[in-house]
Amino acid sequence: MLTVIMSEKVGAFLIRIPFKHAQQIVRKIDLLAQDPNALPTQQLSGYPSLRRMKSGEYRVIYRIKNDVLEIHVLRIGKRNDEEVYRDMEILEKL
Repeated sequence: MLTVIMSEKVGAFLIRIPFKHAQQIVRKIDLLAQDPNALPTQQLSGYPSLRRMKSGEYRVIYRIKNDVLEIHVLRIGKRNDEEVYRDMEILEKL
């Protein structure tokens, strides 16, 4: 099982959204931690180290660092809000 590391912004976002949606996202992140291939995910175009996972109307942007077996959840946002995809260069460098 991989270790999950979430940024403070991710935690704050999960607190602000409806509990049911936050619970669904956390369950999917847990599944991903158990098996990175358990859910359909996509590499982000132009950002080879970043991937995205769908969870209802939300998108989870994350990176897996194999050398230390960690999942870094970098950002969560609504799929119809381009905010989740802004400043990807900064996320890739974290």
